[in-house]
Amino acid sequence: MIAPHDLRGRCRLFAVGALVALGLAACGNQDGSVSTGPGAQSAAAEVNSADVVDAEKLYDEIANGMLPTASQTEAVGYLEHVTYQSMIIDCMAGKGFTYVSPAAFTVPGPRSRWGGGALNPVDPVVIEKDPLGLNETLAGIVENAKAGDPIVLETGETDDAPIPEHEVPGWDDAINECDPSISALNERVAHPAYERSQPFTDIVDDALASDSVSTAMAAYPECIRGKGWPVKTRSDLSWTFRQKFEDLLVDAADSFSTEPDRRAAQVEQLIASDEWGRLDEARDSAASADASCRRDAHDSAFAAMLDPLRTFKEEHKADIEQSRADWAAFEQRANETPDPARS
Repeated sequence: MIAPHDLRGRCRLFAVGALVALGLAACGNQDGSVSTGPGAQSAAAEVNSADVVDAEKLYDEIANGMLPTASQTEAVGYLEHVTYQSMIIDCMAGKGFTYVSPAAFTVPGPRSRWGGGALNPVDPVVIEKDPLGLNETLAGIVENAKAGDPIVLETGETDDAPIPEHEVPGWDDAINECDPSISALNERVAHPAYERSQPFTDIVDDALASDSVSTAMAAYPECIRGKGWPVKTRSDLSWTFRQKFEDLLVDAADSFSTEPDRRAAQVEQLIASDEWGRLDEARDSAASADASCRRDAHDSAFAAMLDPLRTFKEEHKADIEQSRADWAAFEQRANETPDPARS
């Protein structure tokens, strides 16, 4: 049996899960860890750097059409959340109960390319601008803190307070009966066709399965540990830093004012503190170490994808543009859909 307050927590987790699981293209999933190793070194020596640059540009051009962008990925999480909550509200009303839904929130996950660690940028200029792809995530967490919203931890749980109505006879049975199925939710949300992107992601998967990339991926933990970061994947490293920044805000949250302007100023003061600055410097260092441990696999993977991506672009121009239009329309629909918790 799901108690009402558990359902609310699960709804929040569901929304966060959508951002992480559907973080394709500009956001990401399938994190693969990679590094330098004897096999990777010899393979990397044969890679033409110009081919790598061309393949990266081509990859991003295709991905930004076939897969949802960062804002479109957030739209998925938002629309899934508000649709899920609206279905419960309507069902509970039909049973004579008033269900109060939790408000939707969006905190983007770390930015990464489809294919995860092996394909994320290694260019020092890119890394310097957004170490570990965390800029948008941290901005979202900081804005939540300024707004007085609960800090969203990686569990997605922000409030375990029970809903008063749960003590009303029949509430527990009703809330369980009104919990929508995944299939019913997906039908209402109506995502764009992910199947259209399958030939593109197959190209990525084939490159990642190559011997040179696989060898480098297997060596990542040892490489990154040798640089002072005892993690197994790039994703682990990103989430470690997200948690550290969140911890700074959580530890200070009790001292924040309830007055909006004053609270926002206190959050800004924390961000300007030496402690936050030292953590940011550590993030820069970790991002450089991560890129160093991924460079050979990154270059090998993109060099292998160049010709298949060229062919894909020529053969799937219509699909790329249709997907781009579908995702733009989906994002617009999400923007026009009100949150029942704020209506």
